[in-house]
Amino acid sequence: MVLADLGRKLNAALSSLNRAPVVDEKVLDALLKEVCAALLESDVNVKLVASLRSKVKTKVKASLESGADKGKDTNRKNIVQKAIFDELVQLVDPGVEPYKPKKGQSNVIMAVGLQGNGKTTTCTKLAVYYQKRGFKSCIVCADTFRAGAFDQTRQSATKAKVAYFGSYTETDPVSIAAQGCC
Repeated sequence: MVLADLGRKLNAALSSLNRAPVVDEKVLDALLKEVCAALLESDVNVKLVASLRSKVKTKVKASLESGADKGKDTNRKNIVQKAIFDELVQLVDPGVEPYKPKKGQSNVIMAVGLQGNGKTTTCTKLAVYYQKRGFKSCIVCADTFRAGAFDQTRQSATKAKVAYFGSYTETDPVSIAAQGCC
């Protein structure tokens, strides 16, 4: 919900850039104000938003001063849009390679989160994904607190034809996890 709202606000801000007849410092500042407000309303860190704003301004000024725009407003709009896009991507890019399991050894992925966030569903989807790629997969339910956790895991895994492990009687999640991973 928050992400969709952020997307709408960013699209609205960029649409206002496209409607502007001339791209100058005033239009750039208004655009950055809208983009930054949308990010702040979506709980993005204030320091990251400030950094984004200054980096976009620097990139746009450097591109415009280098003569890359040749005076065309469409080129200026593209330069501004690209600078904003690049900085938004930089905000969410962790800069590291995602986890890649290795065949022939045990690979454990642990899902942790609040109740009702879709951990069981996500784990089942991951297990099916890796099974289709030749891995042996199993879902281990170590949630001993929530009453229906093991039943939900069993039902989800059975439906997806994935192996599962858990216990109705064991109260120690560490013990269940250790038994399930062996």
